[in-house]
Amino acid sequence: MLGKLTWEAIPLSQPLPLVASGVVALLVLGVLAWIVIGGHLPYLWREWITSVDHKRIGVMYCALALAMLIRGFSDAILMRTQQALAYQSPGYLPPEHYDQIFSAHGTIMIFFGAMPFIVGLMNFVVPLQLGVRDVAFPTLNSVSFWLTATGALLVNISLVVGEFARTGWWPSPPLSETTYSPGVGVDYYLWAIQISGIGTLLSGVNLVTTILKIRAPGMSYLRMPMFCWTSLASPPPVFNFAVMPRVEGEEAYWTIKQRAREQARLREEPDYEPVEMPLNSPTGFICAFFATLIGFAMIWHIWWLAGFGIAGAFATFVVFAWRDRLEYEIPADRVARINRANRATRMQALENARRRAA
Repeated sequence: MLGKLTWEAIPLSQPLPLVASGVVALLVLGVLAWIVIGGHLPYLWREWITSVDHKRIGVMYCALALAMLIRGFSDAILMRTQQALAYQSPGYLPPEHYDQIFSAHGTIMIFFGAMPFIVGLMNFVVPLQLGVRDVAFPTLNSVSFWLTATGALLVNISLVVGEFARTGWWPSPPLSETTYSPGVGVDYYLWAIQISGIGTLLSGVNLVTTILKIRAPGMSYLRMPMFCWTSLASPPPVFNFAVMPRVEGEEAYWTIKQRAREQARLREEPDYEPVEMPLNSPTGFICAFFATLIGFAMIWHIWWLAGFGIAGAFATFVVFAWRDRLEYEIPADRVARINRANRATRMQALENARRRAA
């Protein structure tokens, strides 16, 4: 019923991974208890876990990257400590465990540290640079993030259940073949990279479509900024712009900002209209749950669990495709209230700049 999964998959004879996994489990349980007992779960579910706002997804990408960078840094400490203690002695890590740490360190740092950070930065900045309210496919953006998180989760599960690849972070044959890697380590690597790779591919499609097809009026290719520094005194609204900017005849944003600084005033307040925004959706989180089941089941040959995961993922997409409501409307008076508060903040910043210059 459980395929190749047995009690032997848990490294009971190796205290180091057991202690490490125990500490991580206690930390996770503590954070979950704090979230539930403190009443933060509804907020997290509504504003973050199911969010399709590109800014929040970008922040979650960067948070995932930071967490995995810490994990990868801990692997680096273990490796360097082993190298320091193994002079004329075996050290404290068995050879097969050291190989797993070496492989996990490179995999985590590249695929789950650097790449999510870059994708998160692009998610946050690109729509703001282009003058649009969100990416082309907001729900697909959420799915992409949670699939990336699934790959990271599978890598961490290998710390406790089974093993990770002993082949380095780029497992090439013949070392990755069953002759030299008979365990499930290479399977963990392959499924973690495949699932997270799907998420990264979908993110690329989303960003390319956004850049090619969704831009502010007048935002030609030659006017798209190389990078955008954004400083906010308060959390940004769910919509990026109360009124879509028009940048014909002037360089994107810089001329507008420079004129505001020189004249110490903002442009005239626009006529506000209702703003339509995509509805938050748990599709990404649910797909990640089933993707985790599929990956774990395929690693351990638990075929019924793999079938359940595939059926659940398919049902999730069917439910998403048959939704009646895809967007919600922010009334014009609320848009005006939020934008006027932002204008007041920017006006105060201009006043402060004028006083300093005087």
